[in-house]
Amino acid sequence: MPYNHNSIKVWGQALFKGLAGLGAEPQKLHVLRVLQMDDKRELLKLKQGLTDKEDSPLRVDEPTVYDKPTGGAAVSNFLYHYKIHLSFAAFFVMVAAVLLYYTLSMESPDITILFVADNEEASAFYFGDAASLQSAIEIFTPDFNENGKVYAKCLTIDLFKEGRSRDYINGNVTKLFGEVHGGNAMIFVGNRDALESIPGSGNADAEDFYMNLSLFDDFDSYNSVVDGIYFPIRGSVLEEYGEYEYMRPPKDLYLAVRDGAGENDLTVLRNILEQGCGDPDAP
Repeated sequence: MPYNHNSIKVWGQALFKGLAGLGAEPQKLHVLRVLQMDDKRELLKLKQGLTDKEDSPLRVDEPTVYDKPTGGAAVSNFLYHYKIHLSFAAFFVMVAAVLLYYTLSMESPDITILFVADNEEASAFYFGDAASLQSAIEIFTPDFNENGKVYAKCLTIDLFKEGRSRDYINGNVTKLFGEVHGGNAMIFVGNRDALESIPGSGNADAEDFYMNLSLFDDFDSYNSVVDGIYFPIRGSVLEEYGEYEYMRPPKDLYLAVRDGAGENDLTVLRNILEQGCGDPDAP
């Protein structure tokens, strides 16, 4: 059984110093010292079992004993003391579950195509009918990943500056830079100036950046391909099979394929070219 010996000692020392500071008489101080010695002797007797604590004049502090909760009380007690930890744990579990859900439910594209525009007509076409052009491209896209669904992922990047904020333009330029250098999209659709402004191409380097369609068989039938690189959308099967609600594809809208494209991209390109080249001047 622990006895509060230290508190007695500290209390006695504090009282002794206090009385000395107040100028207590030497006789009273001597009495205090005697009392302290008596307390020490009494405490020693208690520890040795020579005196029962009930008969001792010393006051013994009994430790507080708490009943251990059980059942529902134990659960409530646990939740109360660890509510902050549990709240953080629940939050992170919820975030992880959402991320896992979106990762598993995200569609895997069979092919990725980049739509880019830097003039008003092409920009308006994308805002109105990009989904229709995407559907037309999917007609010529096989189910490469064999998931039972054809999906051509089309990323639209609008570089038309008029009426747009600087942050909007800078954000799209950064997005374009990331997509081009990431190499996810190898087929590009856009007006000619936009295609030639893509980082890494430029007017002087377009022939090095884009594939020359003369590499394909029967190139003579594609006599409307501009500079052997740019396949016009208007008048082609991509216009014929597209259900455009707002406007038909502009004359200045082309498809080009980046040099080094993979076999899936080339398969889609062959499927389109086999149907014949478009004519931008078609009525």
